[in-house]
Amino acid sequence: MQLYFIYDRRQFSNCILSLAFLSCLIYFVKTVIIIQQIIEGRLTSSVVQNDIAIYYLFRQMSLCILIFLALVNKVSENTKQRNLFSKKMTLCISLFFVFGGPIVAHILSSHYESYNLHIAELTNENGQVVWKASYVTIMIFMWLTLLSVNLYFNGLRYDIWNGVTVIAFCAVLYNISLLFMSRYSVSTWYISRTIEVVSKLTVMVIFMCHIFSALRVTKNIAHRDPLTNIFNRNYFFNELTVQSASAKKTPYCVMIMDIDHFKKVNDTWGHPVGDQVIKTVVNIIGKSIRPDDLLARVGGEEFGVLLTDIDTERAKALAERIRENVERLTGDNPEYAIPQKVTISIGAVVTQENALNPNEIYRLADNALYEAKETGRNKVVVRDVVNFCESTIKRHFDPTHVIWTQA
Repeated sequence: MQLYFIYDRRQFSNCILSLAFLSCLIYFVKTVIIIQQIIEGRLTSSVVQNDIAIYYLFRQMSLCILIFLALVNKVSENTKQRNLFSKKMTLCISLFFVFGGPIVAHILSSHYESYNLHIAELTNENGQVVWKASYVTIMIFMWLTLLSVNLYFNGLRYDIWNGVTVIAFCAVLYNISLLFMSRYSVSTWYISRTIEVVSKLTVMVIFMCHIFSALRVTKNIAHRDPLTNIFNRNYFFNELTVQSASAKKTPYCVMIMDIDHFKKVNDTWGHPVGDQVIKTVVNIIGKSIRPDDLLARVGGEEFGVLLTDIDTERAKALAERIRENVERLTGDNPEYAIPQKVTISIGAVVTQENALNPNEIYRLADNALYEAKETGRNKVVVRDVVNFCESTIKRHFDPTHVIWTQA
């Protein structure tokens, strides 16, 4: 949680949540130390069980209060009412519960008899230990309050606050199991601990799902164009580099497409309509290419398509289909609702792995696009360099050796 806060410092509630779980770890260590003392014979069973009850009470209260503080911060983050001073105050209060709480619990335990708090007491009937119901009732009331407030503000959304709901609900259950058992027994304690362990494992799964979801969103932001949701320029060139460096010798094609007279569209209808035209063209291109082909936005109104395992004739046919679909479907078509028909020009180069480096491939495709626009627009120009010798190209590239195939 702390790393997640470092990643996004706007989510101050995640920092408080991390402190809440840290406090649980501190109390767990203290409990292990207490149990070790009964094994070594330093303390009696009744004293150790009372100390365990004290640390259990403080752990529950600390976790509940810190989660409540995190929830308050979460609600304030959503309403943008938090300031630096209030965050500092919340942090100071949280640190007190994390580090001051265990000190207070230590003072109230068997280490200081004059301040000793009695929660679990030895009965005179059969030597069993009974927990005072008032303390357990307080814990149940606190967790019920937290559960209600969390459900009111966060509901059951798919995020880390679902984990808080699980923690609070299970805390109510395993504390009720202590409250309604008139006598403390090993089976009752194990039932309570089992519920808590299951809740913690469930929370871990919820947190991991949230982390993977956040990573997926981050990856999409890094690789996707925000307007069209197709891949962006960086991702396109990374994939082109991988493809060109492949050891395979199968041909592949790079297409560069540009919307004709797009500036006129923006000047006539405005940028919102221009954005709609871009999304319309992207939608048509996406439906025209194969499922495994890569479509990316490489410029303002310019798009790139990377097609693998394709020869010159099939590449030319596919490019023509894309061009025709854009011209036909952007006409009087209610599906897209754009004010005018648009056309695109396409430049393509067909090559094979290791034949050219990515910059040369893109330059050839861009030159083909330039030729298509200079010779009338709304047309396709394909260059074929599959048959070139790799060593010849790397030593000296002669444009006159390029085979032109023009629609």
